[in-house]
Order: sequence, then structure tokens, then C-alpha cells
Amino acid sequence: MSNLTLRPATPEDAAELALTLREADRTEIALAGSPSPYDSLMRGIVRSEHPTAVVGPHGDVVAIGGCVALAPRLGSPWLLASDGLLDIKRSFLKDCRPQLMRLHDNFPTLYNEVWEGNTVHIRWLKWLGFTVAETYGTRPHFLPFWRTNV
Repeated sequence: MSNLTLRPATPEDAAELALTLREADRTEIALAGSPSPYDSLMRGIVRSEHPTAVVGPHGDVVAIGGCVALAPRLGSPWLLASDGLLDIKRSFLKDCRPQLMRLHDNFPTLYNEVWEGNTVHIRWLKWLGFTVAETYGTRPHFLPFWRTNV
């Protein structure tokens, strides 16, 4: 039995998670130029086709993610999380690949950039089969990552 619940993300979820984000995610948001964690989460929720909240066993929102359409067959996946995600990491990791395949249903190619210091996310992206570049993308200190499922 899973100790997490996935459901559509809401503005209330963004407000809750903004207060508990991982330090690496806070840094990434600041370096990307977003005014605040809440603004970044809300922008992702509004722009994503199916933004999803990951809710822990005690009802706390431990992550929010989604995928923003960049072009008809190109999506930009994102995920921001609290340290509470570590408490349910087995369940989360078990559900990641099926969720990734659902993203690929709409977007054969996925692309985004990750802050080079967000080592947990980089390790997770590689585990999911993304290629993570070793050189900067469109912004200093941000590494492009991509995955194609054609």
C-alpha cells in the first residue's frame, strides 16, 4: 500500500509547499529569477496541463510537479519538493516512471534545465533516464536535461 496520494494541485497546495521547500529548490528558484517560491509554484500550476500535488501520509503536501507545453510535442517537466518527500521516497520512486510515461503520452520529448547544485534532483533525473548535460544551457549554473520517448 502506498503512503502517498497524487491529486490535482491547487493554489492552497502552493501556499503550503512554499513554506517548506527544500533549500536546494529555494536556491534554484532564486537563481532562476522568480520573485518567490509561491510565485514559482503558482506559475507552474497555472501553466501546466495537469499539475499534481504529492501528498504524504499525514496530509501534508510534500511536492508539486507538472509539465508545461513548449510546443505541440515538447514539454517542460518540473517538480519542487519539501524534505518531507524523503519520508515517502520508496512510494514516490515507485510511482515516478508511470507518471513519466503519462507525460510522454502528450509530449514525446521532455526538456528543462536544473540548477547544477541541485544534486538530489540531478541524480533523480538520471535515474529516470534523462540525459543531463555537463555544460550550461541558456542560463549560467543551469544544466539542460532531456528525454525522448518516440
